[in-house]
Amino acid sequence: MIRRKKLVKRTSRSKVCNFCGTPYVLTETRDRSLYDFYVKKSKIWKSNREWALERAGNKCEQCGATYSLQVHHKTYAHLGYEYPDDLIVLCEMCHEKEHEK
Repeated sequence: MIRRKKLVKRTSRSKVCNFCGTPYVLTETRDRSLYDFYVKKSKIWKSNREWALERAGNKCEQCGATYSLQVHHKTYAHLGYEYPDDLIVLCEMCHEKEHEK
């Protein structure tokens, strides 16, 4: 049996979920819940995160610290299928500074 995707008219405020393909209307709460699900549960994210840490030599790419490392999205445009340049490894302090910009 072939499943056919239901065609849904998209508005300028709608987006398609990268995980299930369902269209949804953009809201801050909806986007945050999708992001939280992705970084906490996704095997894809765990793999991308490990790759970014390995590429950076397990060091902050701004100050060189080797503790409290976090992987930061420079852009959320490719969430779920990030390009290598979309991610940067930062220590907790540099990550906070990045979000203050």
